[in-house]
Amino acid sequence: MKKANVVLVGIGGYGEIYVEDIFENPHPSINLIGAVEPYPERCR
Repeated sequence: MKKANVVLVGIGGYGEIYVEDIFENPHPSINLIGAVEPYPERCR
């Protein structure tokens, strides 16, 4: 199966949930290649 390259834009708020899920439950078809957050001070 080919992996989809994914860049998450906005990793604060709900985006943080997606980041946690990708790291805690890796999916064989998702390859997280980047993340962008315009307000990094709002992220954990």
